[in-house]
Amino acid sequence: MKKWFSAFLIFFAAAWGGRQFSMTHFHGEVAMPRTPAAIPKVFDYSHLEGEALNSALQRRLLTGTEFTKGQDGIELHVGHFVTNNTDGKPAFACDIYNRVTFVFQAEGFAVSGERPTLTVEGPCEMSNSMSETKPLLIPVDQVLAESPGNIELNYMEGLPVSLKFANMTEEWPHQWSLSEIKLFNRNDGRSIILDSKNLRKLSSNPLTMVW
Repeated sequence: MKKWFSAFLIFFAAAWGGRQFSMTHFHGEVAMPRTPAAIPKVFDYSHLEGEALNSALQRRLLTGTEFTKGQDGIELHVGHFVTNNTDGKPAFACDIYNRVTFVFQAEGFAVSGERPTLTVEGPCEMSNSMSETKPLLIPVDQVLAESPGNIELNYMEGLPVSLKFANMTEEWPHQWSLSEIKLFNRNDGRSIILDSKNLRKLSSNPLTMVW
């Protein structure tokens, strides 16, 4: 009976493999992979196009962005969503854009009129909730142990992340304001950008990160 049932599941998975979802036989159980249909409808923008789509995605990037303090540092979250891929079919954002970047400017510091900037980049991966990406971690204590400067730091704890500092002073700033969020595909150049102009347009309260 068990052998017959396993064979049935394998046949069923093969028959449905070309559809939007498939059933997979895994250690005697049926596991349903996550599909765009499983994300809350409010975060599904696959029916939009043009300027309406661009505006909706920018708002989603803003409203889904959050900086939280964890045991190992500060975690950077960004909202996840469904849009259309190059074939016009609904797909998760992180299946289209494989990288995410946050750009910050320091508060209270300047070098020749230029504020220090921090660019945080890492992979775009969907979290278990599907409504946000897996957070990028800034290991603050490790960063502060370095000498301030125009440097690039790379960390491999959790998701691999790179931190690039520019226009730095001789002190580490402790308050940073978000100036840009970008989802992009490193291979084909596709991107969604929420820049400083649109950040100010969408919200009068800047998003800040405090170390």
